[in-house]
Parts: sequence; structure tokens; C-alpha cells
Amino acid sequence: MIPGYGRELIDRVADETGGLVRLEMGSVYPALEALEAQGLARGQIVRKEKGAGRPRKYYELTAKGMAVAAAEREALAGLLRIKAPPATHDAVELMRLRLRRTARISSALIKLRRRMLAQGTPS
Repeated sequence: MIPGYGRELIDRVADETGGLVRLEMGSVYPALEALEAQGLARGQIVRKEKGAGRPRKYYELTAKGMAVAAAEREALAGLLRIKAPPATHDAVELMRLRLRRTARISSALIKLRRRMLAQGTPS
């Protein structure tokens, strides 16, 4: 993990997820502090040259943090690899029945719309 400060990490997550995950400042800093307290991350205050902005605390994962992150990543990947069980014969037949009913309803609606249009009734 490349070290980063809170706002930078928030932006990085948004970029990496195409904007699908948006973290809030109010939750990121407490989470970073908790990771630091657990020994999973370490923070280091970096002071810029005079006039270049306020000091920032950069965080990076520790070796223990990287191991925990890898385990969490594997657990999540395992959840995403779960495949649906094969459909049963009864489930397939029920789906066929539903599709036939849907087709009949669609056909009836198309005929009704044509009759309404032929009679000059707005659709």
C-alpha cells in the first residue's frame, strides 16, 4: 500500500471503484485511528516546507495489516465466487410456465392496443 493521508485515501478509493464507493471524512479518520491502535497501520506526520500547507498524517499498513488485508480480500473473493446451485427440474418448469403466461399476456395487450388504435382511442 502506498502511504496516504485521509483525503487522498478517500479520493483513491473513489478512483479505484469508479466512484461506486465514496467514503466520508467522518468515518475515515476514526477507522484509520482504529487501525493504528490495533497495530494494522502506522501513521506519520509529515510537515511540508514553510508556507506549503499544514502538516498531514500519512498512513500505511504494517506487515500485520497487510496480512489481515490479504485474508479479508480472500474471504471477500470467496464470497464472490459462490455459484448458484443448478436449477431443479421443477424450477425450470415453473420458469417455462411463467414465460408462457407472460407471452400470452403480452400478445393480448398488443391486440388490445391495435384495436384501440383502429378505433381512434388514444393509447
